[in-house]
Amino acid sequence: MSDTTKTGVVHASEANFDQTVLQSKLPVLVKFGANWCGPCRMMEPYLELFARQFAGRAVIVEVDKDNAKELAKTYGVTAIPHIIIFKDGAPVAAPEGEDKFDGVGLPGYGLLRSWVSEQLFGAAEEPSAAETSFEAAANAASEKMDATIKNSAENQAFSETWQPHGQAYREAVESAAKDLAASSINQIDHDRRISAARHAVDEAFNTEAVQRAYGPYKQVTATAETAYKADLTAAVDEFFPAKTECCGSNGSCGSNCSCGSNCGCNSDKSGGSRPSVCAIGDKSCGASVALPD
Repeated sequence: MSDTTKTGVVHASEANFDQTVLQSKLPVLVKFGANWCGPCRMMEPYLELFARQFAGRAVIVEVDKDNAKELAKTYGVTAIPHIIIFKDGAPVAAPEGEDKFDGVGLPGYGLLRSWVSEQLFGAAEEPSAAETSFEAAANAASEKMDATIKNSAENQAFSETWQPHGQAYREAVESAAKDLAASSINQIDHDRRISAARHAVDEAFNTEAVQRAYGPYKQVTATAETAYKADLTAAVDEFFPAKTECCGSNGSCGSNCSCGSNCGCNSDKSGGSRPSVCAIGDKSCGASVALPD
């Protein structure tokens, strides 16, 4: 059985991937990631938001690449986070020239939201006022994280220590590419030079001086990333403030729903509680009750 969080994100493994993803009647977004991957962790609130927004229309799945090596190999996952859309049991290839999210780090919410809705449903859906507010909150959280890291003494110390090694690697890669394009070397020689440059930069990274500067920088980065995720999670919770007792017996919005037609009731799921999609900061939107654990 797959593990599902209370917000609807499904954590799949090699054992249940076929049942969870390939046999799904709904389109599926699969994100390959890992616990050690910062951008993967920071993307989690986005997935929670998508799981709530697209409930009943799509399935949002996370797979730990380190614990699903055969799946990663099957679907060509080398860098993470890596997102693949599945429909009718098969991955959907993005048309040539379009954005892909395969090891790109952490994309902006607006770009990711537009791409995800287009890949899942065939067309990019126009953002609501609440989504526009959420995007502003996400951008503010990202800018705060970047400023915290950039302005830290730890970042400056690490940059000064690492910059010569990073620059040497970039120059080696550019030189090899230039010589290959000019036919001065063949592909084998190019690959050997890239491999040597990679080995040199790996050795440089493991030197005492670099590691002494990297440790404090890594701690500052981890703290800033944790704060970013907390800010983004808070924005998700404000986007979906709580459950609202607002649905009538036929699935229409009832008298207890102050969000009007946006109360989230579905005609095929009549009665009960539905998540309310309200403008961020609008505390009067619906009669809220606590989300169940």
